[in-house]
Amino acid sequence: YKNPNSIYGFTQPMLYHWARHDTLDVSFSYGGLSTDEGHPEALYRMLLGFGMYPDTGAEDLDGNAFYAVTTSEQLDEKWGDVLATNPDFLKLYLLEHNTPDSAGLSEAIFREAARRANTLGLRTTVHLETVQDLALAVDAGATEAAHLPAYDLAIAKDRERSRIPDALIDKMAAEGFIVVATTNVTLGREYSDEDLKVVTDRQADNLRRMKAAGVPIAVGSDSYFQTAWNEIQSLKALDVFSDAELLTLWIRTPALSIFPGRAIGVLEPGYEASFLALDCNPTSNIACAIDIVHRVKNGQRLAALEQKEKF
Repeated sequence: YKNPNSIYGFTQPMLYHWARHDTLDVSFSYGGLSTDEGHPEALYRMLLGFGMYPDTGAEDLDGNAFYAVTTSEQLDEKWGDVLATNPDFLKLYLLEHNTPDSAGLSEAIFREAARRANTLGLRTTVHLETVQDLALAVDAGATEAAHLPAYDLAIAKDRERSRIPDALIDKMAAEGFIVVATTNVTLGREYSDEDLKVVTDRQADNLRRMKAAGVPIAVGSDSYFQTAWNEIQSLKALDVFSDAELLTLWIRTPALSIFPGRAIGVLEPGYEASFLALDCNPTSNIACAIDIVHRVKNGQRLAALEQKEKF
């Protein structure tokens, strides 16, 4: 499991629950870096208004749920605090960075944050909206994109902002730049059938060319209420990947994007003995991937389930 922006003050006291034989292994970035009053600040303020975080005030968010670094002085001032949380990776926000109304980092601040992270060997995940954001992330040496451009209708309709040029795709493949497509985000929006087709056609075109070029693609949902399975279903609907290819993307995601360096995702000597036993073959029917009958983590079989688990 990978959480690309959690509230450090809430997450840190709970870390002892994770990475045990009977719980999930989790990778955290804690608060991401963005501009003052940008994204995700507005989101967290909205959640506060809904009563989501009792005993938390708006003044408790900066340096906890996010870091507002609009200026280089703010980056210098807060960089030590960012590193003090010991994040597994760093979340950086780009939201149409080349426009006056951007709700994310400026190019200069983004490049400097990415440079500092790279110097420390700290991986970076970038929230992005447009092809221009993607091009900056790749050029600055970031690790991965948290979105594929064009999940938003207005952007999908604009070819210059939504269709990834072949040259950029080739560069992404050559540099091993990872893309977590999060195509399922689109399905939560109230688009007409015609508008939805505009978005999904653009997503499919970008993914088809990324696949052909060998761009590493990871699976993730970017949703409070959905799992990677929802993203697998969304990807299947785009008709870019076969069921066997979808399964491969899903299996490779932890080693590629969540826990790089760990010997996971392969049934061979020297790898961690963590696997699922299924009731049918998911290479010919991807739905079989959630027909789980046994679970083994680090060589220990987890408690037997009274019925097949669906997740």
